[in-house]
Amino acid sequence: ISTTQITDESFTANWSAVAGATSYRLDVSIDENFSTFLNGYESLQLFGVSSNISNLLQGSKYFWRVRTENNVGTLSTY
Repeated sequence: ISTTQITDESFTANWSAVAGATSYRLDVSIDENFSTFLNGYESLQLFGVSSNISNLLQGSKYFWRVRTENNVGTLSTY
C-alpha cells in the first residue's frame, strides 16, 4: 500500500488488487487504533485500488487501512 499526491488537504490511498476480491473497504482516522473515523470514510466501499481522501485539516496526522472483501466476507486487512 502507498500514499501519494499528498497536499495539505488531501492524499490518495493506493493498494494492490487482491485475487478473489470483489470490493474493498476503506477506513480513515486521526487515531492509529481506528476508534474514530473521518466523516464519510468508515467502511467506505470501493471497487478500485485507489481513493482520493479530501477535506483534511492541515497539520493533522491521518491513518488509513483497507480491507478486501468477496461474497464470503473479509479476505485481508492492510
